[in-house]
Amino acid sequence: YKRPESNRPAYADTRAMPVYVVNSEKPPIVKHQTMNASLMSLLADKASETSTHTVPAAAPKNEAPALAFNGADVEEFLDRFGDVARNEHHRYGVPASVTLAAALLQSKAGITNAAKSVNNFFQLPCTNDWIGPEQHISGHCLRKYETAWLSFRDHTLFLTSGRFADIKERFDPQDYKSWCMEMEARGYPGGPQIAQSLIRTIEQYQLTNWD
Repeated sequence: YKRPESNRPAYADTRAMPVYVVNSEKPPIVKHQTMNASLMSLLADKASETSTHTVPAAAPKNEAPALAFNGADVEEFLDRFGDVARNEHHRYGVPASVTLAAALLQSKAGITNAAKSVNNFFQLPCTNDWIGPEQHISGHCLRKYETAWLSFRDHTLFLTSGRFADIKERFDPQDYKSWCMEMEARGYPGGPQIAQSLIRTIEQYQLTNWD
């Protein structure tokens, strides 16, 4: 697959543990007739006007910490799955920013064992209503998918059915903070600070550009 030319922001490593300088210009929306795993770009904190790099401020005591993924991993991940998340947004109403943040967090930009071995990019567990294949990884029963795309589609269905079903009716897709807080309140997997972690991921990488 040859990626089309675009006006995606350019990135520059500024130190050993990279912080990226980005252009905040919103990338163009690319419409496809089919689900293609392409598009998206790495977005991070802006550099200081007086320095070539920025040291991220420490998170407040009760707030989820900022994330630090390998820059190349993130850019490759977003190139691969940005268009998938956007199509899920257009078809089912789940914000692309929320989908991408969840996938980045749960798969650590696609490098977890679950993502690599069973295409589970969201750490979705086996449940009573899950009738697909399963696999135990690190002591946990996880859903197993034939393709990464199926993982994204199942995550969309997960957020538009059962106890999550009416979230898209209650909140605008642009209101990612309310989405994240409501997901946590209804038991979205990921721990007690999953809402803050999702919100910080969305903001750190400016994923709302893709909503």
